[in-house]
Amino acid sequence: MTACVILFTSALSLHKQINTIMSFKPLLPLLLALLAATIAAQTALTSSTASPRHGDILCRIEIPYQGEGERGEASVWTLPAIPDDSPDHLQAVRSNGDTIVIYERGRMLHYLVRGDTLYNKGEQSRRAYRILSQERPELVYPFQFGDSISGSYKGDCQYEGIRYAVSGSGYTVADGMGLLTDGEDTLHHVLRLHLHDYFEDDYGNETTERWSRDCFRWYCMGYRYPVMETVITYRHDGAEQEQTSSATYLYLPVMQMELDEDVPNEELLARLEAVGSNGQAGQGGGGRLVSVDASLSSDGQSLTISYSLTSASDITFYACDIMGNVLGTSHYENREAGEWQECLELSRRPIGNALMLSVRCGDEWISMKVCQ
Repeated sequence: MTACVILFTSALSLHKQINTIMSFKPLLPLLLALLAATIAAQTALTSSTASPRHGDILCRIEIPYQGEGERGEASVWTLPAIPDDSPDHLQAVRSNGDTIVIYERGRMLHYLVRGDTLYNKGEQSRRAYRILSQERPELVYPFQFGDSISGSYKGDCQYEGIRYAVSGSGYTVADGMGLLTDGEDTLHHVLRLHLHDYFEDDYGNETTERWSRDCFRWYCMGYRYPVMETVITYRHDGAEQEQTSSATYLYLPVMQMELDEDVPNEELLARLEAVGSNGQAGQGGGGRLVSVDASLSSDGQSLTISYSLTSASDITFYACDIMGNVLGTSHYENREAGEWQECLELSRRPIGNALMLSVRCGDEWISMKVCQ
């Protein structure tokens, strides 16, 4: 059972408005939708926080190859040390309409944006080019843990004067979330993407080479570009495959913070800071009146709420399903400071085995999505 939390602290006038909404049942679905959208924004890649932007200039540092590591929820990855002689790759982003080009040491990476989808259009350099007439969808916004997108592609290539055709298919899946640590500092809210491509280079005369490429990108919420990227390429010969290249790159957070006017990520970092180090329930702290954790019973008939008060206060709990139906409430006046546990009986099992728990404590509001 998991619980995701977002904490709001506001002026008394805002509390009066929220209290009016909570007491006016027809508006509850709107409130829950807004809360759900805010929670999702903290764990998802969005077009405003995680897509290349015109005018960005940043440095990508190449380091010795780092394995892709574990996958799944609560994974912890290690950020390798940076050797003193690590080469750096300066990148600059230019966009015009729905096209995006990333320049890097004589190489240009082409992308295309259609609606909420980012497509890989190919790349070119002085010696070679690979331009796709049918682009590969690489990312769809918003993108969060468990999401995936796939598609096929084809195009024309040239390498040192030799022309050939390419065709293939690929997918992107967000297969891991957790922490990234270098032994001293830890980055929280990290989402790992796995990009896989399998393709064939057709030179005609029945000459075909088969390849695959795996790219692992670790995104930390609050930074536009992945903080770490590992790329591995394989050549296939029948059932056999041979690794032909592997590399790992770092986009250091301290350098990404120097990107000009990255307001969406500045605001996201501020929100993440407000809810604590990992954005989970029970991480209130920081001078807050209350910190809360909650879990839904296996039969979905009750909600166990554990909370800690730093000083005496009135406290109220509201449990609603995703449709805005109130499943249970409880209220205590002038509850003393200390550790408390509340078992809130629900009127029925919540739709979708998930509910929203809102807690009012003095001038603070905490809203949590609780999943079974």
